[in-house]
Amino acid sequence: MEAQKRFGLPEVDETLMKRIIAIDGDISLLNLGLSDDAYNLLAPEIDFIIHASAEVNLIFLFHSLYKDNVKATKNIIQFALHNKVKPIHYISSKAVFADGMLGCGEDSDMFAHVDRLQSGYGQTKWLAEQLVLLAAKSGLPCVVYRFGNLSGSTKRASCNPSDFTLYMIQGVIRTGAVPDIKWKIEMTPIDFVQEMFVEMYLDLNNIMGEIFHFVDDDQLPCEELWKLMERRGYNLKSLPYNDWAKQVHANKDLKPLSHLLQSLAKNENYFTNLAELKRERLNCFIEKRKVTYPVADAELYSKYLDHLHQLGCIPVAANSPNKSEASAEIDTDLSGKIVLVSEASSDIGAAIAEKLALCNAKVTMFDTNLEKLDNLKEKFEQAGATQVLAKKVDVTSTIEVKYAVKMFERCWGPVEILVDNGNCMYYQVMKNCDVVKWCKMEDVNGKGSLNCLAAVVGGMAERKSGRIVNITSDAVKVLMENLIFLVVWRL
Repeated sequence: MEAQKRFGLPEVDETLMKRIIAIDGDISLLNLGLSDDAYNLLAPEIDFIIHASAEVNLIFLFHSLYKDNVKATKNIIQFALHNKVKPIHYISSKAVFADGMLGCGEDSDMFAHVDRLQSGYGQTKWLAEQLVLLAAKSGLPCVVYRFGNLSGSTKRASCNPSDFTLYMIQGVIRTGAVPDIKWKIEMTPIDFVQEMFVEMYLDLNNIMGEIFHFVDDDQLPCEELWKLMERRGYNLKSLPYNDWAKQVHANKDLKPLSHLLQSLAKNENYFTNLAELKRERLNCFIEKRKVTYPVADAELYSKYLDHLHQLGCIPVAANSPNKSEASAEIDTDLSGKIVLVSEASSDIGAAIAEKLALCNAKVTMFDTNLEKLDNLKEKFEQAGATQVLAKKVDVTSTIEVKYAVKMFERCWGPVEILVDNGNCMYYQVMKNCDVVKWCKMEDVNGKGSLNCLAAVVGGMAERKSGRIVNITSDAVKVLMENLIFLVVWRL
């Protein structure tokens, strides 16, 4: 559920949720972190395993990733053999190939280049993959899927907020410049992968023991993406790579990209030295089903840019043809200020969010009524607002608030202004009290405010800056007539 919110994925239907069972464990530990009884009870109930768990970090060294990527895979293989045999669908990565390798096939000799693997992630994924393939040679049914860069769905707005391509797009927008590099951008839409996975699970007997490459071999030159962004209204100039990187390092909002450039893409040669994979076996599989691999062209990237804007990951261009002239009437400029408005679908919350958005602030709206938030977002954008994000969040849930704040802070930066608008009121006197409704009032007005404060105030204190606006009521000053309070202190 946390990942759903982080990646902007749709909520799972309640009927499907009943078929999903979450088990608290840790696959890097003995017995997957379960008790002996729980482990033994679970083993005969599982029919097959999709092992997609991994610590994806292009900076960490081998020993830092060994536990999560290698030890965890050993434990999964042991579990697959316990009590009854369970086939493994193992999610691998193109990182198992060394930089600069060309024409890497599904059956390439993986030992020919192992000494050239540079990243700890690539090294641990290579070793974990070899463990799975060794188990397959010993008779355990296994399929290996090597992925390149997976992009969001083509049908709805979703993305990985830690994706390198997204970081590069954000870097270009925030610096107002493009690096002079020769980079072919590779990505495969996740909805295509989902569809193919279902087909493969249904054809398990014919693919067991095989390796499949999910990698786009018709890649988009970065120059085409820069041109597309310029057509959408972004003013971009070209800079030598080192000069552009210096601007990235100087921008505090681009810290994740800055770290990656310093440790991974130290010069422009990185972008021309990426491994290139072939997908011959997957092509045969999809051709039999009369399916074509999606083409990552300018049309698809244009759709992705729309999605990224909807998710609040990038702003609309200053010269966007869709931008209204109404923004010229703004009398206060809050450009760059990052604002969170809770319970924003209410009249007061909506009015505050609209004014802040039209003052050029980056506004994120929280509420449980996503339909109403989306309508407000559309209204604000038609009026000239360019950076508005609507998120379905229950402010009474500590986890939902925490991860929703983390998600948009990764895209925009830390919250600078919190408008705590949590306000729930039922017109009831105590003698006719509906306990359920009163508990909801207590949760929204008390716990909701606490959760929002807890999610942002630590960062504000650390930065020694920030503003918190609490929307309350004059009801706090009014006592009900003839109401007597009895307070008892026990010492």
